[in-house]
Amino acid sequence: SYAIRRGDLRGIASRVRRRPDPWWTFDTILELERRAAVRSTFFLAAGGDHPEDPTYRIENPQMRNLARDLQSGGWEVGLHGSYRASADDRLIQDEKRRFERATGLAVDTYRQHYLRFHGDSPRRIQGAGFRYDSSLGTEYTLGFLTGVSVPHTIDGLLELPVSLMDTCFQPASDVNRAYGTQAERETAVRGVLGNVRDVH
Repeated sequence: SYAIRRGDLRGIASRVRRRPDPWWTFDTILELERRAAVRSTFFLAAGGDHPEDPTYRIENPQMRNLARDLQSGGWEVGLHGSYRASADDRLIQDEKRRFERATGLAVDTYRQHYLRFHGDSPRRIQGAGFRYDSSLGTEYTLGFLTGVSVPHTIDGLLELPVSLMDTCFQPASDVNRAYGTQAERETAVRGVLGNVRDVH
């Protein structure tokens, strides 16, 4: 459980008392998106043994059914590569095969864990059979790594840039240091989203 791994005492207590897993937030996200009439992409992992990798297994019936339900409901499902897959051709290919074998779904969309995008990432990602990627971003600041918010290609790979990653709201992040209050952080996020809307 994420609760045990993260030392989340409240989460551990919830699991012991057979209450809902506080880290399982898919239902909440899906309901918010239904109300907003939008469909996003969910990236699910299929491996990894690094301390920063997710602990769930894609073969778990709960995860396997989640992937299938998301796709049948109109959401896109992509592969969330493990931490080390960013530098290992065989590992990214193995994780793609594992995901497809476990879920029965073909996957052609990719996101690298912690946005670990390198100079040879386009070659590696395309070589594994992915049509496009969404790893070009930064884990600790708002905005776009290259200053480009629209889809574009890098060495032949279609890239959908990341506007922000959840880690930029962690206490040590540049965002938290630059914006002292929750209201200031929300204003900054709205500014990024507003800029995207203006371009699109």
